[in-house]
Parts: sequence; C-alpha cells; structure tokens
Amino acid sequence: MTTEEVNARENYVTLVADNEFEINSEYPHQTRRISDQRIMNTFSNSNGYQCVSLNGKIHEYTYVDSISDEAIVVNDYGRHRFEFYYYDPIDDEFYYFNGRQYRQLHVNEMKLTGALYVQMMDATNRKRSIYINKFKKLYGIDY
Repeated sequence: MTTEEVNARENYVTLVADNEFEINSEYPHQTRRISDQRIMNTFSNSNGYQCVSLNGKIHEYTYVDSISDEAIVVNDYGRHRFEFYYYDPIDDEFYYFNGRQYRQLHVNEMKLTGALYVQMMDATNRKRSIYINKFKKLYGIDY
C-alpha cells in the first residue's frame, strides 16, 4: 500500500502518547505529524519490534487494548501448556494478555528453512517456539 493510498483513506486518529501526531487506525499503522502531514519512518529495534521516534522518544507498536471476538485461546501446543496467550485469525497475530493489555508477539524466521515461529513462555516458565504452520494445522486454521 502506497502513502497516497493511506492518505486517501483518512482513517487517522490522534495519538495518545503525543498529541502532535496521529496514527492510521488500519494496517499499516503509519504515524504522521499533524502540522505538516509528514509520515514518520519506522525501524526495527534489537528485539525485532517496529518502532517510531516522535519528538526524541521511541515508541513501539506492540500493545493493543482489545482483540477480535474470534481470537483463539492458546492452551496447548503438542505437550506444552500455556496461559494467557491468544491467536487472532483476523489479524493473523499472536498476543499475550498481561492483565491490562494484549502484547503483540514478534514473528521470527528460521534462517535455514524460513519457517515462521513465535516465542512463548509455557506454564513451567520455559521458553517454547511455536511454529505458525504447525499451530494452524493443530487448530484447524487455513493457511
């Protein structure tokens, strides 16, 4: 999607973190300055999350207040048990609920095979890799 297409939609809302900027309410969530309509550049931080620098402060695009009603609770994956993890088939994203907000999990890619996966902590506090294609096959989701 080009910048012109995004600007044509005019689905921008004022950013809560800094009221001099506004953010597009639809994907891709581009941030622009209200005064001159300049689109701010995003970059990836060391954790792989998308960030934007606004007035010298760095903000991550990682938290959402709610997810869709069609979200699937991720309780198990093979022999591993999980708590507070969700998969939203509409956004095709994994989320962790921290009691207040949903944190979007970063999707990683295996270097050799190109398989996509996310890292989750299981019920025994061990880090587990959830391979997205295998997860979708186990839960009967089209991919």
